[in-house]
Amino acid sequence: MKNPLVLYLSGGNSQIIIRKSGRSPVLGETLDIGIGTFFDSFAREIGMEHAHGSALEKLAEGGGYVALPYSVKGMNLVFSGLLTQAGKAAKTGSKKDVAHSLMETAFAMTCEATERALFLTKKKCLVACGGVAQNRRLQNMLRIMCKEDNVKFGVAPDEFNRDNGAMIAYAGEVLCRERKGKTEMPEGLKPLPNQRIDKI
Repeated sequence: MKNPLVLYLSGGNSQIIIRKSGRSPVLGETLDIGIGTFFDSFAREIGMEHAHGSALEKLAEGGGYVALPYSVKGMNLVFSGLLTQAGKAAKTGSKKDVAHSLMETAFAMTCEATERALFLTKKKCLVACGGVAQNRRLQNMLRIMCKEDNVKFGVAPDEFNRDNGAMIAYAGEVLCRERKGKTEMPEGLKPLPNQRIDKI
């Protein structure tokens, strides 16, 4: 896909990004915690032995729906209120139902913010990436949204939708190519682990 809108969802990040003039402006993002961290935190709170998104996804299968807070601000997402209420609901109700509702609500919020960004940018293709993009329910919701909006949808294979050196190396190659030699040689570079993509 050429020049897509990018939905990047991982443990620490939830961002809607475009490529423009060799840069990656962030159009929308989480205002508190990344969606992956959000899922992991809830899994730990309810005492899951393997507290991560894929285990939570399994627990959520076949669960019923419980109303939980829904918070989208333009193209930005807020998960902390949802986490607090889901934790309270899980203490008195079915953990399966709350896990299902938590994921459905978080993914619906993500789809709404992404759809807004698609309309704003008039992009005709969307790529989902990052560890959370492995979630089949999320992929299905995004696919339905894109079909309704006549937008192509793509998601990287699971082995690339997690922390990996290939993704970092490819991003470096793209930057070097786009900046035509105006990039520092590796010996002069200092690692910046908290560097935002829109500041590169």
